[in-house]
Amino acid sequence: MIVPKTAERKPPRATLRAFLRAAETRHDLVEHLKRVGDGRRALWGMIPLGAILLAAVIGFASGLASVRAWEDRNRFHPAFRSLFRCAGHRGMISDDTFRLSFETTNLADLQAILREQTKRELFRWKTGAHAESRLGRELVKLGAHALAAWPTLAIDGHWLFTCSHPKSTDCQVVKNGNSTQWGHKVVVAQWIGTHPAMIVDFEPVHAGEDETTPAKRLLERIGRLLPDMFKIVL
Repeated sequence: MIVPKTAERKPPRATLRAFLRAAETRHDLVEHLKRVGDGRRALWGMIPLGAILLAAVIGFASGLASVRAWEDRNRFHPAFRSLFRCAGHRGMISDDTFRLSFETTNLADLQAILREQTKRELFRWKTGAHAESRLGRELVKLGAHALAAWPTLAIDGHWLFTCSHPKSTDCQVVKNGNSTQWGHKVVVAQWIGTHPAMIVDFEPVHAGEDETTPAKRLLERIGRLLPDMFKIVL
């Protein structure tokens, strides 16, 4: 087997501006987030949920550590403000608004967005570049380069966040050195071997469950709603 000459090239460095442009043009992210069910009581002047979710996505993608950091970025970054105007909001968002919005957001709608985005990218997927990816190069060494053309799904548990006091029945104990914290956990399905890797779906881990039970629910749903899309599951 001969590794293609282009295999040593690293993926291009992603910039925040490129991410925002792709979110707006390739993925229709704003329009998708506008469709997520909002469980808040309707009030005059209420910030649209789509704008709040968009702020959370951008904050995560750009590595922001707090709501205050997001406010500063929104104040000084024109691309932030441009995208939020598309989501129907022009001002800042407080930490209380984030908390209340996330408490009542419809998880099923968010899961459906992830699956829809994944299905779109699977139909667009061209295997040539992925055969030259890091995963493809490793498969070439094993004499199994054809497997690089097979979409691969990885399943694993992931802590979303922790807090100092339990807030709901699904809070689970997290040992952090000598201290005890509580947190929420999900099982995540991620399409790997692509750049960037995509989250396909997720399933909350409820109180009293280990990762196996929600993983079975997750795989059953993916198999039913994305049939025959993934050839390998890790």
